[in-house]
Amino acid sequence: MPAETNPTNSPSSPTFEYTATGLRAHINNHTFSRTDPELLHKALTSSRELSAAEGFYQAQVLLYGLERVDNEKAAKDSLLATYEKENGNLTVSKEVLELEQQLKEGYDIQHPPSKPKRKATGKSASEPAPKVAKTVATASASATSASTSSANNEENHAPETPKITSHYEIKAPYFKDEWPDATKRPFTFSIAQTPSGSEVWGTFDFGVVRGILRSTSPVPTSCAAPNNVLPFLWNGVEIGEDEPQVDEDQVGELRFLPGGKIEGWIEGGFFERAELSGEKTDGRIPADRVGKWQKTWKAIEQQAIATVYWV
Repeated sequence: MPAETNPTNSPSSPTFEYTATGLRAHINNHTFSRTDPELLHKALTSSRELSAAEGFYQAQVLLYGLERVDNEKAAKDSLLATYEKENGNLTVSKEVLELEQQLKEGYDIQHPPSKPKRKATGKSASEPAPKVAKTVATASASATSASTSSANNEENHAPETPKITSHYEIKAPYFKDEWPDATKRPFTFSIAQTPSGSEVWGTFDFGVVRGILRSTSPVPTSCAAPNNVLPFLWNGVEIGEDEPQVDEDQVGELRFLPGGKIEGWIEGGFFERAELSGEKTDGRIPADRVGKWQKTWKAIEQQAIATVYWV
């Protein structure tokens, strides 16, 4: 969604979106989340420039509900003036909080939580079942078997549906070649759909970098091209340096193949494009894991601000 340029202090939904990680503002073809006020103040008063995408400070102005400005210098001046006026504090305006709640309600409608499956209920073991039940069950089983056999014959020629949620063991020669000492253990990759099934989140560890990924297009519906492709964004941390890697050009792509295999690539941050391939190792991922990945994503964004080099 493009950012609006109307210089008013009235928030509007075309400028904002609500995602799994909260409210985000659109500026200069980038999206930004609200930064913790203490960390934002440190970034503003640092003697070193924050290495962030153009529009970061303008986005913070919008996310806190201050009057819109059209450049980064004006945004910094506005934020600093507000800190000074409020005795070092910075709070979100009532208008932005109300809009955030409205957008959240819309997001929750579009991404409802999955309903728990009902447990099968049966009669007490001490209660005798009618004899006719066995006859009906046998007939039903025979019909089901015939139906399944027919369906299987038809599906032999149909593309396999990918089972998204799983753990994978990954091969990535680029990381092995560039950092042989840091990549001796197996690479891991885990992905899962959100409860609504509309998004995919995941986590990865390639020895020198680990992080979180989030899908940027509809979930694949087939193991045949072109419906088997899942593009994603990623945030992460360089292992050993503990330096957060957060940028709009940190992207990748997965392709789901028959037999639980995947291929793809990942690039951005401190490394070049790395080709990936792998196989499923386990499909069991706890139901609350996606929520934890979403919180980690936001934490990495906050860490990127907290680790700005100020003197």
